[in-house]
Amino acid sequence: MSQLPVFVNGQAMTEISYLDRGFNYGDGLFETIRVNHGVPVLWSLHLDRLLSGCNRLGIALSTDQVQFTLDQLMAAALAAGFSSGIAKLVITRGVGGRGYTPEMTAQPSIVSSWHAIPQPAMSRYSDGISLLLCESPLSRNPLLAGIKHMARLEQVLAAREVAQSGADDGLLVDVDGYIIEALAANIFFQQGAVLHTPCLNQAGVAGTLRRYLMDTVAPELSVPVVEREIHYSELANFDHAFISSSVFGLTPVSSIGDRPMSDSVLMRQLQTAINEVVCE
Repeated sequence: MSQLPVFVNGQAMTEISYLDRGFNYGDGLFETIRVNHGVPVLWSLHLDRLLSGCNRLGIALSTDQVQFTLDQLMAAALAAGFSSGIAKLVITRGVGGRGYTPEMTAQPSIVSSWHAIPQPAMSRYSDGISLLLCESPLSRNPLLAGIKHMARLEQVLAAREVAQSGADDGLLVDVDGYIIEALAANIFFQQGAVLHTPCLNQAGVAGTLRRYLMDTVAPELSVPVVEREIHYSELANFDHAFISSSVFGLTPVSSIGDRPMSDSVLMRQLQTAINEVVCE
């Protein structure tokens, strides 16, 4: 089978300068896009988040540049025999000198790579997953909240906790004990016929599937969604939960720590509607 394609600034290569600010300071953003049969899933939402993040960080990048990068990667993947997979785009501020202050003339670096779709056990979708309530907290920073920036060391520490615990995933809270997200997914809780999801204006990533569920799927099914701060002490108030990811779709949660979570008809309706789009 052909090698999976990688491009750096439009050139087929796997190396980037050691002076790149993404490597030195995590000064950049990334998007992970599922591609099904040549179609990038939820692409308009990924593009919107990426450009919004670039604007927030002051990285000059145009829609045309991003679209060209994705088109180039997908064409190379198709030529190599891959029509479905994961397209990853990494945008950094580019090469700069030593020190935190960015050079105003720096040109963004654009790295694109193609990956196989991970194949999770199907029992995750039917039986649900276990979440560890991680001890490693997320910091609060409204300037970085919501965007998918490259500084992911907090998630790395939490992922080590999860791996050592034997749980399937982790539930992350901020330094004040408010629930934010799973390791690489957003979380929703069900109370009656209402969904509750953490507010992400201080920490966390505003996922594209989270947005699609809140803006499109939930209204179509007449399901109310409340976006609010949820303290971890409120976990006892919820009997159902699921996580959402643009790569894996909607996955039920079977337990959080030692608290079991039960199945629900509403959750299965949402799972069917979402996974038909994401996991086709």
